[in-house]
Amino acid sequence: MIRANTKYTRENPSPQSISLIKQYQELHDENKFKGISLNNHIKSIGDLVKEHNIKSLLDYGSGKGYLYSDEFKIVNPDLKEPLQKMWKIDKLKCYDPVYKEHSEYPTDTYDMVISTDVIEHVPEEDLTWFINDIFSLSKKFVYLNIACYPALKHFKDGTNVHVSIFSPQDWIDFIIKLWKENYKHLEIYLVAQYQEMKAVPVIIKKESKKNA
Repeated sequence: MIRANTKYTRENPSPQSISLIKQYQELHDENKFKGISLNNHIKSIGDLVKEHNIKSLLDYGSGKGYLYSDEFKIVNPDLKEPLQKMWKIDKLKCYDPVYKEHSEYPTDTYDMVISTDVIEHVPEEDLTWFINDIFSLSKKFVYLNIACYPALKHFKDGTNVHVSIFSPQDWIDFIIKLWKENYKHLEIYLVAQYQEMKAVPVIIKKESKKNA
């Protein structure tokens, strides 16, 4: 079970979160976090973009976001163009607080917010505000991919970079709880990976005004 915690906020994160930010910045300096994990979700997200007529998109926790840049072929040589062009997105924002180029916090809301291989890097005590923050920046749709197993990467002290490892059902229960509190107007597509390339996909449908 994931425990809700309202003590911390984006402006006032937990001491562990502050410590981890410094360590993630060091990994970025070692040229980690190019946005490779997004490769596994290109088709799924592209299909949803088309289905829901998504014109603006925020990648929350984008890392370096190479797949949206002129460097896209470094991450995926098979692509012919950056993802925003492939998906026909008019407005794109990459946000990652530990990477200087994308560290500016979004000042707008977006049709779709995606976050792939990010949430498991957040300490449990910060998960409530972090996921609520993602939800608050979306107008229509949220796509979440969460790994439920240890990562291959480690910090210098040997600690695994996946600091919040829970079962797929724990994530489903927690996210539905937060969604029910304030975000029933959103549709959520959650991919909880229990092994590499094996996942439990869950669609949380928005509530119509009739049923709200």
